[in-house]
Amino acid sequence: MARLLCLVPFLALLLWGAISPRSQWLTLSAWRFRHPEANEPSDAAYAWTRASNILGVVLLVCAGIGLADASRDRGPGAGPTPAATATTTFDYTTPAALLVDFGVQQATVVTVPRLSAPPGPDTAQPVAVVRRRAVDAAFPPPYLPRSTLPGGGNWLLLGVRGDSPPVSVTVREAAGAITVGVFGACAGACSAVPVTGGATVYLVPVELAAPLAGRAVIDQATGDRVP
Repeated sequence: MARLLCLVPFLALLLWGAISPRSQWLTLSAWRFRHPEANEPSDAAYAWTRASNILGVVLLVCAGIGLADASRDRGPGAGPTPAATATTTFDYTTPAALLVDFGVQQATVVTVPRLSAPPGPDTAQPVAVVRRRAVDAAFPPPYLPRSTLPGGGNWLLLGVRGDSPPVSVTVREAAGAITVGVFGACAGACSAVPVTGGATVYLVPVELAAPLAGRAVIDQATGDRVP
């Protein structure tokens, strides 16, 4: 808007020259001559001045329309276009995002109950967590529906492999680390050996009480730090 206002004086000057070039000359240029009437431009010169000013009005109006369109495209309150940085970015289509975060091009998001303590060994089998990703509910990755992050806040997305979806999860937060446990249903007798593979990658979102902020994520099933 401010840029458009700057064009107003120039537009007024051009319109003056287009409507009355003689009045403009008498006001702006005649004072330079001792005998202005002897130095007044010819009718042909006035006609040329009028035509030049009309062309200037057209060009200035076109420039103003272009500035208005650019401002409208950026939206109200948009700041200046940020300068390019050297930060590496990814093409965050869904397959590319999954490949970057979890090393696969397809995964299934599952929401499971959060338990206060690990289930008994006779009711569930531990599942190894292969990868994790911190998630801000305000800016989730494209493969994670917002509906899986109720209430906003800070989340941790756990990636596991298995032939069937997990059924529960546990989270224990401390100042220096977060211990997570993912559990699946038993097909027959339960085993204490963690499930480490399967046909499907499942993504399990869990809400954190505080941001991850550099804390280590430890898999309860294996005791290993999750990458």
